[in-house]
Amino acid sequence: MRSMIPVPVRRGSAFRNPFYTAPAYLAPQYTKHAALEGEFPFSPEEWHNVNRRIIETVNIVLPHGYRIRGPGPRTYELHAKLGVALVADIVIRPIRRPCSLANPRLQQKIRDMANDPRRPDFRHTYPKGKVWFFFRIIDADLARQPLADDWILEAGLYT
Repeated sequence: MRSMIPVPVRRGSAFRNPFYTAPAYLAPQYTKHAALEGEFPFSPEEWHNVNRRIIETVNIVLPHGYRIRGPGPRTYELHAKLGVALVADIVIRPIRRPCSLANPRLQQKIRDMANDPRRPDFRHTYPKGKVWFFFRIIDADLARQPLADDWILEAGLYT
């Protein structure tokens, strides 16, 4: 059995103050998405733009209900020309049964992954198939730019 050893905390420490909030750049939306492939030297504001583009890409791609079929390529990139793509990587080949993005449970898992930058990539397993889903930056210059409707949100014109 392990015992908990108390750790002394300075009286003026931010951890003692219940009203302390972390700086905005430490919030999850200002960091690299856990399901994003590759390393990029972006600032916290640029990571925020990339994460917003991930959410927007998922919102545009999922309603189409694409089907991943085999035989075919091992990797499918689904994008909305926003610089970021949703990637479906097939583990078991050839796929004997198509994987449909019209599946509501799969759509919810992908949306949850897109909305939470701390959530890593995941494997969707279904009868006779396994597919990994993650995100990839296709165009780094475009992905780091703010979306066109960001100024509307900042001005408070859209609720």
